[in-house]
Amino acid sequence: MKKLALILILVLVLQACSAAPSPEKAEGLHVVTTSFPLYDFVREIGGSDVHVELLLHPGAEVHTFEPTPADLKKVIESDLFLYVGGESDQWINNMLDSTQLKEDQSLMFMDKVKTLEEEQSESMVEEHDHDHGHDDDDDHDEYDEHVWLSFDNAKKMVNLISAKLQEMDGEHAAQFKEREESYLKELDSLEKDYQEAIANGKRKEIIVGDRFPFLYLVRSLGLTYDAAYPGCSANVEENAQTIKSLIDKVKAQNIPVVFHIEMSSERITDRIVEATGAKKSMLHSIQNISKEEMDAGENYVSLMKKNLDALKEALN
Repeated sequence: MKKLALILILVLVLQACSAAPSPEKAEGLHVVTTSFPLYDFVREIGGSDVHVELLLHPGAEVHTFEPTPADLKKVIESDLFLYVGGESDQWINNMLDSTQLKEDQSLMFMDKVKTLEEEQSESMVEEHDHDHGHDDDDDHDEYDEHVWLSFDNAKKMVNLISAKLQEMDGEHAAQFKEREESYLKELDSLEKDYQEAIANGKRKEIIVGDRFPFLYLVRSLGLTYDAAYPGCSANVEENAQTIKSLIDKVKAQNIPVVFHIEMSSERITDRIVEATGAKKSMLHSIQNISKEEMDAGENYVSLMKKNLDALKEALN
């Protein structure tokens, strides 16, 4: 945190001492977000009337992200800063306390949607150090931050973003509302596809040989799970007890698919599939995406559709 404070001081000093005029702002609201779902929701609702930037670079590891002076400058100069809150965003509290960002210029979502506490599944070995290198005074330390993987939460986040954009830019309020309604219908349709797939599936449990950022998804769909580590685990080293437990379960229940998450080493999943003959597949948490996925035009809906296809195979 001392490093962050020094960076903030540097940014503010550079701003104060700069004699050069600021470059002309792009037309429309300038919105900065910390994670991909928020970025994509703003894209969908704002369209060409909003300039949105993703602070987390494609392919970056969320849990070890440290903002640069350029990142902090973007936040300070934005019209609106959106962040989820939780483990990966704890640096933001210090930043907001140290800058001139007004309260109505930022919006956190974890205190506005339904949250779930992180938990241990059957095969997980309890961690004794769960602070992830952050301070212990954050209100959301014990809660899973991957809130967008519940369709109810995703739709609530879309509502909130749309309302904020309408409040800040009344000239384009009708366009924001129209895009919001269209996007919500798309999410409703996708949620029905998920519900139908779960209803028609032969199984109700998934196995993830990796971190498990899907608590909101499985709880909202009535699924159960077992996994190697919680979603924001600081420790992802191979644990013999965990791996044996997952292997035994896959064998005993003849589970056809073992999942890993995006941008993972996949080592634990590999160990499990090698021992069981199960198929390896990916579930995407959508917290961040790779450069290749960004270049290919992937978005929240397209990645959730891929997750649906993967779940259909695992549950049949």
